[in-house]
Formats: sequence, C-alpha cells, structure tokens
Amino acid sequence: MRRLFLLGLIAIAALSVVLTSCTKEVEVIKEVEVIKEVEVVKEVEVVKEVKVVATAALDARQQVEAAKYGGDIKITAQGSIKSLDPGFAPAYVTYAVAMHIWETPFALDKDYNNTPQMIDTWEMSSDGLTWTFNLRDNIAFSDGSTVTTADVMPSYERWIADSGAGKFVAALMKDGGVTATDSNTWQFKMDTAMGGVPGAMGWAYRGLWVFQEAGVKAVIGKREDIGQDNYIGSGPYKLAKWNVGDSVVLERNEDYVPRKEPGTYLAGAKIAYVDTISWLEIPDEETKIAGLKTGEWDVVDGAGLDHFGPLSTNPDINISMYGFHKSFLGISHQEPPTGNVKIRQAILVSLDVEELMSGLGPSDLWFLCPAIYYCNTPLETNIGASEWYNQNDIPRAKKLLEEGGYNGEPIRIMNPSDYATIQPLGPVLKSQLEAIGMNVEMPAMDWATLISKIYEKGWNLFTSWGTHNSFGHPLHDLNATEGGTGYGGGFTFPKMIEAREKFAMATDPQEQMGYVEELQMLYFTQIPRIYLGQFSSIYPHRSYVKNLTVPSYPLYFNVWLEK
Repeated sequence: MRRLFLLGLIAIAALSVVLTSCTKEVEVIKEVEVIKEVEVVKEVEVVKEVKVVATAALDARQQVEAAKYGGDIKITAQGSIKSLDPGFAPAYVTYAVAMHIWETPFALDKDYNNTPQMIDTWEMSSDGLTWTFNLRDNIAFSDGSTVTTADVMPSYERWIADSGAGKFVAALMKDGGVTATDSNTWQFKMDTAMGGVPGAMGWAYRGLWVFQEAGVKAVIGKREDIGQDNYIGSGPYKLAKWNVGDSVVLERNEDYVPRKEPGTYLAGAKIAYVDTISWLEIPDEETKIAGLKTGEWDVVDGAGLDHFGPLSTNPDINISMYGFHKSFLGISHQEPPTGNVKIRQAILVSLDVEELMSGLGPSDLWFLCPAIYYCNTPLETNIGASEWYNQNDIPRAKKLLEEGGYNGEPIRIMNPSDYATIQPLGPVLKSQLEAIGMNVEMPAMDWATLISKIYEKGWNLFTSWGTHNSFGHPLHDLNATEGGTGYGGGFTFPKMIEAREKFAMATDPQEQMGYVEELQMLYFTQIPRIYLGQFSSIYPHRSYVKNLTVPSYPLYFNVWLEK
C-alpha cells in the first residue's frame, strides 16, 4: 500500500542530487569569466582587464546555463486564493505563491535541516542564552530598499503573536530580550536555553517571514492581511498582477542576489530561470487535466488522485509526488453542539476512515495512519488507536451523543467544492454522521470562502489536509499552543500546552516520545482536530518542465522550461 508513496520520495531525492551537482558546477564557471593582469612599466603600475578566451567545453556549458532562462510557467492552483500574506492566511494556496516573494532568516533544505537563508553568520553563547544573527549582504526588497533589522524586529513581533513556534520562543525570552544592535545584527536573549531557535524561525509554515517595516507594523497582534500594497518581499520573484478570483502572476525580481550554495527546497540558491509564474484559478478538475494534456498550462498543483493512473501512461507528462499529506477534520469548540466533548467523541468513533480516504482515489496513494505526528517518521506511535481511531462504531457513537445531550441540533460542515484532494471527504462524512442520527448541513462553498470563515462562528466541522512540514512536530503544532486560534476552533487545553513544553525541553528521545504519546491521547480524548489518513499528493506537469521536485511544496525557482 505504501510502495508508490516511498518510491516517489526516493525518485524525487535522486533527481535533486543530480541537479544540485549541475548548479554547483555552473557557479564555478561564472567566477572565471574575467581575470586581472598587472604590468609594471617604469615602476608605474597599470591594471588592465584581460578576458579569458573560452574553450569549446566552457562555452557549451555557458550556453546550456543561459538556455535555461526565459519563458512563462502556468500552474492551476489547488483552490481559490484569498490572500498572499503568509503571516495571515493559513492556506496552502497562500504559501504556494508567497514562498517565491518572501524569505525567512533560516530555511529548510530537502532533508528538513534548517540552514541560513537571509542570515550570513550567527552564533549561540556558551550558556545557550544569547543568540546573535547577522543579515547577509545584498538583501533588498523588490522595490530596491535594503532589508535591515528595522524590518526584522516588527516581523518578529508579528511572528510571536500568530505562530505556535514564535509563541514558544517568546515564552523563553527575557523581557526586552530581542534587540537590534545595528542595522545588520540582532540578538535573542533567553531566560531558558533553547537550541532550536533557528529551526523555529525557519519552519516554512508560520515561520519568521520578514516583511517591510511599514507594512507589518500596522498588523502586529491583529489577524489581518498586510494588504496588497505591502506585498513587497526580498525573494526571487515579485508580484506583477493579481486578478482576485482569476489569477496571480509573479515576475522575476531582477535585483535578487541568490546564495552561493546549491539550491535545495527553500534553502541555498534560488535561481529565477522563468520570466513569470502564473497561478490560474480553474475550479473544474476535468478542465485542469484537459488543459494540461493539450499544454494550455504546464502544471496541475495537487491533482485529484484518480488521475494518477491515466496520466502515468502519458509520455508528455511527468508526475512529482509528496507523501506526507494527512486529511483532517477541523472542529469548532465555540459553536454548539461540538463544544461538548461527548459530541466530539461521538463523531470520532463513528468514522469509517477507510471509506473517507477511498473517496480521494487509488489505495496505492493513501493509507490509514493513526499517528498524530505522521507515520513513517520518528514520532510515529499507535497509542490510543485501538480505542479511538477508525472505529466505525455506530452504537457507541449513538451512546456518546445521548450522554452529550444531543437533541437534533444542526451540524454544519464546510467542504470546498473546488479542491480535488479535499472535496470528496464531505459527502462521505455527511453520510456517516447522518447514520448516527445527526442533523447535517453542508452548504456549497469554495476554498476561499471556507478559509475566510474559519476564525468565525457559524460552523462545526471543516474538511482539509495538512502536511508534515506544517503540523508534523509538537513545536509547530498550533493545536497544542494557546488553543487553536492559528487554524480555527477556539479551544485551550492546558495539559496539551504543558506536554508540548516538556517535549521541547526534554533531551532524551525516549522521554520526548512519552510526551508525544501524551499529546496523542489528548487528541483522541479532547479532540482539537480529527486526523484521518495519510496520502501522496501528485503534481502532474508537462515533461518540458525541468527540476520540479516536491520536498513539501512545489516551488518554481530553480525550475526551467525545455520546449
């Protein structure tokens, strides 16, 4: 069942290694284009430039690199795009675009190691209580202004207000412990030593995204978008045009200076080969696939899993995969009757997870997974599964409804009609809840509407998925922080907060796993969210799209077209 999932990851890793080697070789070539020669005539030093005569091999390599530049890549977005602000919107479609515009001080490589991105040098004091960070040279926003610590400081304030990892770092910080020592350097001074500070800042989902000072100051502590006028980042692309509800177009940021290290996921050199990147909102799945086959667009981001088999046999199409997606149900604790733990437990034990996941597509692309922090990871555990996961226990569910005083109140499900890897969950979920006697409403809506409502009342459940990169670790688990405000729900479980903090401070892996098990049991009994199965998302693309790897999100820097 997991064979395709594992083969996909192996193939992606192998391709990344090959292409990384090519990138490194090209950079060395660029460094020898011009040399200096010094002549001494009558004790007067004369400096003149002498151009190297390229060998045939060198010239050929330069031509190959130059040929990668140019062209326009078109992608069909997974769903409707409501915001491009990664500090505001928790939606994948936001991050899919935003990671080309903005950057974080540290960034994940393809192996999920945190490496410096906006940072040049950094150090931790011997007692682990003081961190010093220095920005690298040549970082500028796309409007030409220089990135300084004046931008980092308010971006930090927003990060600790809205991010689970940011809140955790702030809780261990001394009062007034974040200071800019000059325009290029800042420090974190901690009350308690924490070795994972770079990792907290560099996590892609809710990481420390650095925005311009003027734009970010107005939204610190507020759940607001910074606004389109402030969509100005320091990344390899910049916003060219956004027709809301139709398309987003980015163009190359000509002033961007890549790092020298080879590019790998969000780390290292980000080479903007293509001139423009466009995300098109095409709600109909069959239209997306038809347009891919004819070359009307180049990539379908997160195609429905049912298309995997037929597209695999098309010689003009390649398929990249990412195996660490997990379907889930968001739950409101503010709206009756799901504010009652017995009602939530009734919903959980009623579920036939295999039937829910079967709606997504072929079984080779998904599997049942009770582990809260994902299967096939070091934090995988089955604790609590035999009692709570995939029970499909109708009598027990009805008994829990009775104990919770359920009296036919409507259960409102938000299920997006325009999202191929989410939409199939809704009808199956509705049927299963009706089977235990619940009164279910599921109004039609698109993904942008769903996202706009998750911080409000008026719903009980919503269907979605998360990636390991977003929710696969207690430190970044928004549900185990202050109470679900990072992704709707409105709950607070002190025992979860305490277990997460103890996990972060523990140094022994066995001790850490004890806290992981405690957190998993709290997920099953208190139910801040219901996780379903794990699946491989697929990214079919025209074969002329080169180097499209997916360590977590598909990214289009370091990608080129060979038409």
